[in-house]
Amino acid sequence: MVVENHKLLTVDIADLARKAEKVRERLATVNKPSRALYNRLEKIVGTFCPGLAKQPLHIDRFGGGHYHYGHTTHRGHAH
Repeated sequence: MVVENHKLLTVDIADLARKAEKVRERLATVNKPSRALYNRLEKIVGTFCPGLAKQPLHIDRFGGGHYHYGHTTHRGHAH
């Protein structure tokens, strides 16, 4: 990257901006059905997940289901 007098010389910023806008428009069109589904499910998921997280059973969101946080073996290591 070459900069001279605070101007980037090695990248055509205007062309990059045009390409980015075309991609943004394409993605907006492609993702429109998914966005509609997201908008319909947002309230349901938003109320269900926090309520579920308050339940007494631990739910591991990160896939570490083999760990039981807060429970230790006789050696003090978590399972």
